[in-house]
Amino acid sequence: MIILIIILIIFIIFSYSLAAYAVRGKRSSLLETSTYEQKTYPRGAAYINKGTAYTIEGFEGYTLHAEHIKSPSGDGKHFVIITHGHTSTRYGAIKYVPIYINRGYDCIIYDLRGHGENLYQGKRKMPLRLGKKEICWFSRKESKDLLKVIEDTRNRFGSDVLIGLHGESLGAASTLAALAEKPDVAFAVEDCGFADIVNVQKVGLKFMHIPTFMVYPASVMCRLIYGYSFTSTRPVDAIKDNEVPLLVIHGEADDFILLDNAKRIFEAQKGFKRMEIFPGAGHAMSLISDPVRYEKIVNEFLDSIGF
Repeated sequence: MIILIIILIIFIIFSYSLAAYAVRGKRSSLLETSTYEQKTYPRGAAYINKGTAYTIEGFEGYTLHAEHIKSPSGDGKHFVIITHGHTSTRYGAIKYVPIYINRGYDCIIYDLRGHGENLYQGKRKMPLRLGKKEICWFSRKESKDLLKVIEDTRNRFGSDVLIGLHGESLGAASTLAALAEKPDVAFAVEDCGFADIVNVQKVGLKFMHIPTFMVYPASVMCRLIYGYSFTSTRPVDAIKDNEVPLLVIHGEADDFILLDNAKRIFEAQKGFKRMEIFPGAGHAMSLISDPVRYEKIVNEFLDSIGF
């Protein structure tokens, strides 16, 4: 009996450790992201520190740090909100800025909660690993923050502005999840987002040589400790009745968020949709693998929907 109790305790601790590792992954600083972007895609990195910085009151009063990058050829009425991926910062979204700037769109980039300048807001709860301040919600609260960014953009720049969305990875999943609330946006581009987080975590467990079934006890621990479960986190469900035009982009060689996620998202989308796969591109590398084709696809998509 004692041995069984010890095994059970070890199992619970291990399950919690997996949940904590998932929601508290190491985050990059603005400097680290800036350095990475300058090395991988200088064209986008040229816009670093070129925007006007400001803050937005996000979901539950959470302060979000943002930047407005104005298009010199734009009319000040066309905007795109670009949302970066997990562990990155707003500078991880800046690679997409030239596409929209050249089209006359002003760009809004911002740090997801628990990322970039948003990291460590307020006093952290104790014990440190039990606090909820800086955890990743895998689109659940991030999508609600995005809705606040949309609202702020209209309040700040005019109720008549046209707003589009572009997200990468977690930013793409958050973009999809936000569409469930029927925001007043003209289009959405999702690049390498996940349909549900469990399938992604199973891939991660395989990398770590841990049985994939452990995602389920980890999900239970996440629900008990952090207030939500992995199994109920499914951005794909948000677009089953979505009419906002959607462009789905994914790298064929993505071994983190597998290509099947893009196919599921494309199939779930109700309204106008287009899907483009980039051969040989890894996770969040489609633009870098073929920037000319990527920009052409985005422009064709926007032309086809009249924006």
